[in-house]
Amino acid sequence: GTDYATGPDWSDFLSGERVIDAGAGLRVTTSSAAIQCALAGLGVALVPAMTAKHHLEAGRLRRVEAPEMQIDRPYSVAYPHAIKDWPIVGSLVESLRRSG
Repeated sequence: GTDYATGPDWSDFLSGERVIDAGAGLRVTTSSAAIQCALAGLGVALVPAMTAKHHLEAGRLRRVEAPEMQIDRPYSVAYPHAIKDWPIVGSLVESLRRSG
């Protein structure tokens, strides 16, 4: 479904260590789209680990060994009232509360 989020981008992740060209290649605006592209073999996805958890556990994706990033910007989450009781929504909200 549709998701709207703000988060880190490759320039945040690389912190000046130019291992890859952060501006090159395919760019998408949602974590779900980035995960789908990674699953399709189109590259590396920079997404919160929680959003890729099931794919990581199932072995469909592999985590790149790198230090975890601390996000210095506030995170917001918005979702339709109809899904407020879904376990994944509760997990996301709780995770954001713990990290903030």
